[in-house]
Amino acid sequence: MILLKASGLRTRAAIVSICLLLTCQLASRIANAQSDQLVKAAADGDLPHVKALLAAKPDVNAKSDHGETALMQASSQGHADVVQALLAAGADANARNATGETALMHASSHGHVQIVKALLAKGADANAKDGVFGDTSLFEASSGGYIEVVQALLAAGAEVNITNGDGWTALQEASYNGRVGVVQALLAKGADAKPNNKDGATALGLAATQDHLDVVQALLAKGTDVNATENRGTTALIDASSFGHIDIARALLAKGADVNAKTKNGGASALFLAAKWGYLEVVRTLLAAGADGNAKTDIGATPLFAAAAAGNLSVVQALAASGSDIDAKTNRGQTALVIAFENGHKDVAEFIDHLKPSDPEPLRDAVVNGHGDRVCRMLLKGSPENAEELFLLAAANRRFEVAWLLKPYATSKDDESNVLVRSSQSSNGSTKVTEGMGQITIPAIKKCQKELMSRESVTKLYFAELKVSPSMVVQFDDYGQAAGMRMVIRAFSLNL
Repeated sequence: MILLKASGLRTRAAIVSICLLLTCQLASRIANAQSDQLVKAAADGDLPHVKALLAAKPDVNAKSDHGETALMQASSQGHADVVQALLAAGADANARNATGETALMHASSHGHVQIVKALLAKGADANAKDGVFGDTSLFEASSGGYIEVVQALLAAGAEVNITNGDGWTALQEASYNGRVGVVQALLAKGADAKPNNKDGATALGLAATQDHLDVVQALLAKGTDVNATENRGTTALIDASSFGHIDIARALLAKGADVNAKTKNGGASALFLAAKWGYLEVVRTLLAAGADGNAKTDIGATPLFAAAAAGNLSVVQALAASGSDIDAKTNRGQTALVIAFENGHKDVAEFIDHLKPSDPEPLRDAVVNGHGDRVCRMLLKGSPENAEELFLLAAANRRFEVAWLLKPYATSKDDESNVLVRSSQSSNGSTKVTEGMGQITIPAIKKCQKELMSRESVTKLYFAELKVSPSMVVQFDDYGQAAGMRMVIRAFSLNL
């Protein structure tokens, strides 16, 4: 009897436990359902429904499946009355979603100034950073151009020069996006235009690159250094010129921008880059401001050389008219005429040719002496009958550029010869070289260029339709920014 009674008690206890568990689960589901309803009603701006749900005392800070609270949703969608009701019910103004964003960030990014003020009044942190980019509410408002929000945040103690994870300030964000009103508001509160972000960019450089003239003018009016440099040594004038932003170039020059400043990597000036990309009006403006038309880059290329390499005839004409030296040579001895001819810009080559007096030097002498200009002028008139002979003559005398010019015109039968093939690859200033015996048979020069530069092994090189002896060395190297990659031919014992 006692055992039966004890068993019955255990059964009743188990039933009670199950009932309590089911009740808790039901209550949890009801609570979750109410929370989901609250988040949805807040997002929809349904104030009556929000108030009805709040009357049931739900967890006002419960989050949706996406980690959003009702306050975040209402703040993002701009429902100020719902925000007020949620705050009055104890909603946490500093709660964060899965990416670390707060209701204040949501409101700031959409320009909801009333909500921003309401959240700040309830203690929202104006300097909180999100968990992905490290952006603050001030960044969000500055990017979107919301001046009133920016002013409210600054008044509440937002740090004007705080940086995000990439080293950007709110001023740089506003400058990049062309938000001139925000730029002026930030500058009025002491925003510093000098810092570089992790990419090395300044506020002025960002505005110049993106062609925001009004922002450039606002920054200059506050005394921003017109010649401030980025990590690569570029100035705002170099940035503007390389993108063809003529009005910004003029504004910068009017404030004393150094027209002959050069980049750290490559030594390119504003004129060189404008000439390279064919921005004729920028070229003319820079020349009028005193730009040096004969300034050279680290590889010895002039602006006229860059324009000729790119086939920018009108720019070549403008530079030549201004006194730029059409005979200037790069560190490897190339002239504008040669590079224009090599790159297939016949109109440019012919223009330069017409500027030069006739050359009495015999063609064979020009080949032997490595005078590429003379050879180009001859080739402009058509292919010579003895092109193959001239090619071999150039190769035998190690006139590599001349050999390169003549190579397309040499048309002997295919032949195979054992050659020493050298493949070189540069990395971080060091050069790795491998070599070995291979065979030359001919046609695909351009393909082989790329293959040899990326390979460190014995290579079969298809060269030209030429009969050569077994001791030719073929080498590839990087020939700099204006001319790109090119083949250098070295022949040591050809049987001519």
